Amino acid sequence: MLFFSDLHQFRLVSDEVQLRDSSTYQDIRSEINRRNVPLSGGTDWDKVRVLCEQIGANEGVDLLVAIYYTVAATKTQGLTGLAVGLELQTALIKKFGSNSAFPAVRRSELFAWMIGKIGPEIRSLKPSVKQLRELYRCERACHSLHNQFNYLQPEQVPDLDMVAFTIFEYIDQLETNAEIAQPKIIEVIPKVSLWKKLLPYFGGVSIAIIGFVGTEYVLPHINTPKSMVTIEKTLPKVILGEEIKALPSSLDFGNFESNRLSISNLYTSQTTNLIAKKVTDDVQQALGLTSTLSALYPEEETLPLMAQWQQEMLDVVENQYRRFSQARTNAANINLMIEKDRYEQARKLSRKMEDYAISLSPVYGRAMYIEELIEKGEIKASKAEIETLLYNLKALNLKVALLENKVQESAQD
Repeated sequence: MLFFSDLHQFRLVSDEVQLRDSSTYQDIRSEINRRNVPLSGGTDWDKVRVLCEQIGANEGVDLLVAIYYTVAATKTQGLTGLAVGLELQTALIKKFGSNSAFPAVRRSELFAWMIGKIGPEIRSLKPSVKQLRELYRCERACHSLHNQFNYLQPEQVPDLDMVAFTIFEYIDQLETNAEIAQPKIIEVIPKVSLWKKLLPYFGGVSIAIIGFVGTEYVLPHINTPKSMVTIEKTLPKVILGEEIKALPSSLDFGNFESNRLSISNLYTSQTTNLIAKKVTDDVQQALGLTSTLSALYPEEETLPLMAQWQQEMLDVVENQYRRFSQARTNAANINLMIEKDRYEQARKLSRKMEDYAISLSPVYGRAMYIEELIEKGEIKASKAEIETLLYNLKALNLKVALLENKVQESAQD
């Protein structure tokens, strides 16, 4: 399983015990322990960060490596390193949950050690408005970690209050200063999109809803290598009930009621787009982006990782295909054995069929059927089956989302 955070990529281990015999893992531990060796000069945190990134790109990371990486990245890269580290921890806790090889007490100890190491660095930060994005990422990650631990180990919730509160103070201070210092409207001669022309008037509302602060929205459109391969997009933000109550009723640049139409249209449009979106759209976008990146930079180091991930996913589907084919063969053999009075063998096959049926998803059967239709040249029929398959997948996604909501609601009760 791969984890991406900005330009960082890590492989999450499938088994948290597997790293113990890794030489790189031992190198990380040895470098960390240098702090206890007299005259050693202390821990080289930049070396620790590099080693963690190396093991993350190859063998994978577990919670201990993620903790080490967070400390090292915070000490060497500041807010950006802290954001990536906290997001990596969130991904690992979510992946392993109650099945983690690290017991609740051990996890609490690791987080206590981490906070003791990065506390001074966090408190001494002097973030600017340009770093608000990293601050928001840290805030979301802290919130997610707290919720996950509150559900997994309510009696042993790691104390992240120092980090969360300090980050909140930085955000509050920067947002307050941003409200006082209104963005300047710059007149430009080059062609500017309609949205950018209107943004000075609705910029305040966009900041409150989206969470981005700065003057870059009013800059002229200038073609650069980055602008030619990227697009700007404003998306509505999901805000929880308590956060909505905490929003101010009015701001220097207008109030929410007077901007109801523009905000409502923004949310309604995005909601409609998400509901209408096919479940394959994101994967198709990922494949297209990978193809574009490959054309732009054929030697990019992340491309083999993406190819490996794609092959792993295809192997999963292929395995399900084999199981489906075997089940179909067993079904045919059961009738044959009954006709020949071989009841004991028929019963054994029946039990295998029952076990398979319990875990069987009709998705794989339909996907295999579509491949057979394509091989036969029945394209029209295959298109109809694909639409049915997409509909079933969307329904399944909805069910999973509702189940996740129920789990979160139960954890809060």
